[in-house]
Amino acid sequence: MIFMSTYMFSFRYNRGNIGGSGGVNYKLMAANESLKLISGLTHFFREDTEGKINNKGIQHKLMFLRKFGSIDIVLKKYLLNKAIKWMENLDANNCFEPEDVYIFHDIEGAYAFFRVHPDYKKVMLVYHQQGSLYDEWSASFNVHSRCYKNYLNKLLLDIFSKCYAIGFPSKGARDVLIEHNKYVKELLDKKKSFVLYNGVDIPEILPMVKSEKVKEAINRIKNVEEPIFISVSNLNYAKGVDQIPKYLMHMRKKHQKFFWVIVGDGVMSESLCNEIAANKIEENVIWLKSKIPNTDILNLFKYGDYYIMLHRWSIFDLATLEAMGLGCIPILSNTGGNPEVIIENNGFLVDSEDYKSVAESVDNTLDLIPSLSLLNKKIQCDNFSVLSMLKRYKEMIESLDDLTI
Repeated sequence: MIFMSTYMFSFRYNRGNIGGSGGVNYKLMAANESLKLISGLTHFFREDTEGKINNKGIQHKLMFLRKFGSIDIVLKKYLLNKAIKWMENLDANNCFEPEDVYIFHDIEGAYAFFRVHPDYKKVMLVYHQQGSLYDEWSASFNVHSRCYKNYLNKLLLDIFSKCYAIGFPSKGARDVLIEHNKYVKELLDKKKSFVLYNGVDIPEILPMVKSEKVKEAINRIKNVEEPIFISVSNLNYAKGVDQIPKYLMHMRKKHQKFFWVIVGDGVMSESLCNEIAANKIEENVIWLKSKIPNTDILNLFKYGDYYIMLHRWSIFDLATLEAMGLGCIPILSNTGGNPEVIIENNGFLVDSEDYKSVAESVDNTLDLIPSLSLLNKKIQCDNFSVLSMLKRYKEMIESLDDLTI
């Protein structure tokens, strides 16, 4: 069967080569425009016409109200209504047909599409969230709400039930979702599912560093002999960066002058600051809290030895692949999609509270950093490039040949 068109949606702003569902949609769009691997593929993003809430007083009030959950139900319904209007405009301009293929990178877009075309069958959701919708919300704001949990769980089940197939960025991402939310297992077992590993491409020549703070950080680490650890993350509960100081404390006993470069900020920043002080590694830390360009992060990776992330749960981070592509050796918690990048003894998996033994293992391989660095570059290039990601999406689209409308 030859499809008339394939449409790929992200109800996120097009911010270019970044992380998240919008970043994945952009990478696929840019790659296919160059490689022409998938014919008739069109990408859509949310229109960038709205301002963000920047008033700190309003933000503070929202954080307080989030403890009750009801404010987020109102905000989510408002967002879903905007998504419906967005989809109605796209439908009017593109005349979506039932024989076309529709791929969504977020729940909001899929929800809106089913409101406009409830009977269309060739609809696939690529699920990028860390755990359930509620898990990601709770981890991001470090709050809990039973009423919002019930609302989001119902929304998630509704969209999953309507989609023909569900894609995940790793096998572990599906496992984490089921582990945290066993109510979805029965439904997912009935659905066609795909593993769509993310991919990145590393430029042969990196652009010049833009941020002055990044320049200062690079000047501090570029000529040192001690091991250099790097972490890049939104500092929320799921990412687990606040667990890293306990691990690095064991490294400190042998390497007083190692460096740990942190890029990120978030609701767990205060907890991380306390853990850094409690484990007495303040002098070893370089913390870049402000947002910096992706190319500056790549320049940091170029000078790193290890990329360390001790997620509490994880799917398949783009930053991990970028770090590997620039030669950083991954040290990752043994959860979610993390084990799927440690495939040739190219890094280390950390089990809960097993910090000391892994720290000793890392210490015993310091002389192998050059060879492990080359191995990680090869693994990323061979398995997790944007081309390999695009090929996986192509196979998923072609699998609809057997689907009867």
